[in-house]
Amino acid sequence: MDYFLILSKRMKSELYTHLQTADELLQRAQFGEAERLAELILQTYIPQEKSIVEAIEHYESNRTYSEEETDIFCRAMLLYSETLWRQGNAQQGLIVAKKLLTLLHSFDQNSLLADTYFCMSCCYWFLTDYPQSLEYVLYAMEHYKSDNNDSDIGRCYSMMGNIYTVLSDYPQALFAYTQALAFAEKVGDKIFVSNCLGNIAILYNYLDEYALAIDYNLKTLTIVQELKDEYSMAKTYNNLAGLYQKKKEYAQALEYYYQALALNKKLNVLSSVANNLGNIGNLYKDLHDYEEAIEYCGQAVQLYTTLNDKRGQSYYLMSLGAIYTDLHNPLYDLSKGEYLLLQGLTITQEAGIKDDERKAHDILSEIYEQNNNWEKAHYHFKEFYKIEKELFSEEIKKKIEHFDYERKIAEQEKQIAIERAKSQVRLDEQQKLLHNVLPPMIADRLLRNETFIADSYPSVSVLFMDLVNFTRIAATVPPKHLIYVLNTIFSSADAVMEKYGLEKIKTIGDAYMAVAGAPITQSDHAHRASLASLELLDSMNNLSIKIPSELGATSWIESVGEISVRIGIHSGEAIGGVIGDKKFSFDLWGDAVNTASRMESHGEAGKIHVSEEFVRELGMRNEELGMKDKELTGDNSQFVIINSQFIFVPRGEMEIKGKGMMKTYFLEKLSEQGL
Repeated sequence: MDYFLILSKRMKSELYTHLQTADELLQRAQFGEAERLAELILQTYIPQEKSIVEAIEHYESNRTYSEEETDIFCRAMLLYSETLWRQGNAQQGLIVAKKLLTLLHSFDQNSLLADTYFCMSCCYWFLTDYPQSLEYVLYAMEHYKSDNNDSDIGRCYSMMGNIYTVLSDYPQALFAYTQALAFAEKVGDKIFVSNCLGNIAILYNYLDEYALAIDYNLKTLTIVQELKDEYSMAKTYNNLAGLYQKKKEYAQALEYYYQALALNKKLNVLSSVANNLGNIGNLYKDLHDYEEAIEYCGQAVQLYTTLNDKRGQSYYLMSLGAIYTDLHNPLYDLSKGEYLLLQGLTITQEAGIKDDERKAHDILSEIYEQNNNWEKAHYHFKEFYKIEKELFSEEIKKKIEHFDYERKIAEQEKQIAIERAKSQVRLDEQQKLLHNVLPPMIADRLLRNETFIADSYPSVSVLFMDLVNFTRIAATVPPKHLIYVLNTIFSSADAVMEKYGLEKIKTIGDAYMAVAGAPITQSDHAHRASLASLELLDSMNNLSIKIPSELGATSWIESVGEISVRIGIHSGEAIGGVIGDKKFSFDLWGDAVNTASRMESHGEAGKIHVSEEFVRELGMRNEELGMKDKELTGDNSQFVIINSQFIFVPRGEMEIKGKGMMKTYFLEKLSEQGL
């Protein structure tokens, strides 16, 4: 029985966890750690001492694995291949990817086909086989498009841009990078956006548009520093260094090169380390420090040769050739320099790297001219001019200028959209604030630019609640505790008002005011006010307030005792409106408000004091349910019972300040009278 078939479900779960972790490490550019995890997963299938390639070959010959087991194995292979090419070992990465492709076809695992094609394209790109790289990225794109995978379609366009840039087909490269950037912005992937901006910057560098290149690189750097993406930061530092070097700002350039080198060494990205070493070597050549220049470029050639990276190898071979043939160099060696340059030229011609070939012809032409070898100088100058004309035609420059114009317009439109969005956010915040401090209907009217709001309400029920002995309480309770207590009481009252559809109008000190029937007309406003007042009284009687310990000692509680409230209600006419032009408030005025306030102030602790008008309003609105007066024996009191739900205990006639003699009642639950 095969080893993997006896693995437990727990072991398979662990392998999936390893896969997820390896993928996260890959995204953070921790390629070595990701490679070790992928290798560990693959070796789990073959416990004997075998190489990864042998493990893959063993798996290919076996057809007994389940779909789940095959999925784990194939995903581990894909991760393993990607970690290899990202660390510069593209040749081995391609071997693994090709075997994975065979495996996917054999086991009918089509879900990973597109990713495998893309991985192979990357491997071929590092191996400078650009036609093959383009072929496989197009295969990948075809599959991604069928799945509507915007992110990966964008990645394919980015890869195509890289290929066309190296092949010096700048219009095609520009188009591809533009498409990649559009997809990156569409999916909102900031890292991908930064990569696209960086690639466009490199393209401008090739076209000697240094100001634009620096601008795009600085935009890239802002994003990657914000994301703390060290891999992308290293690339951007390197790109900026090259631009400052061309501007002869060598100190700034050298600083950026060393920052890039340190990060790439930390991340163990060997191909990037080689590139940084070679770039530092070329900078030392510009500074006429030839020993350092030869040392760094030599390290770059050696590392690129180890990685089998032909482009890097050829480029820094030519750099070394240029150093040895520099007339200012005390180590001047024409034959050695010529050999290195011709060696590099041969590699670039085989790989089809036009821009590097152009540079090689230019250097060789100058060298032969200096040594009066006019025939060779003329030949290399003609080749240089032919490629120069091909790469930097007026048509290409116009396309580049047009692209930059369109890009600026797009950025302006994007900025306008952002400002509009910000304005909308501010408007939404204003709406939210107005709805918090005003009744929704009134807030909406203000938002519709209604500047003066004043309405008449022929029949409303106004409710007032007041804390008994508040003056004494306020003198006893510490300020923070007092605010906490009031907030708790009024928040509880707010919940009751919201439940029964009453609108809170305001609080004044320890007094609380609400209304039923305004600003939204409610024919049953008295009924709502009755239910709300009864529940409000229950809520206040049963309210438990626990002062947080962080507000300080609570020894005052014993001296204050229980907190009780008075509630008063009256029904009648009122006027409502908004006052203020900066700090808005909705308020009520009129006899209904004044009388309700008197009902509260002339009431008793723990009771709901109401006017005769309120009782009649409640009865009138409940005619269909029946209103009956019931005369009880014993104390000859007359109780008014409405809807078998509310009972009004007559208080008799009494002098009400500002109103004269009035007949008033205490509202109680019917159950409280035992009826």
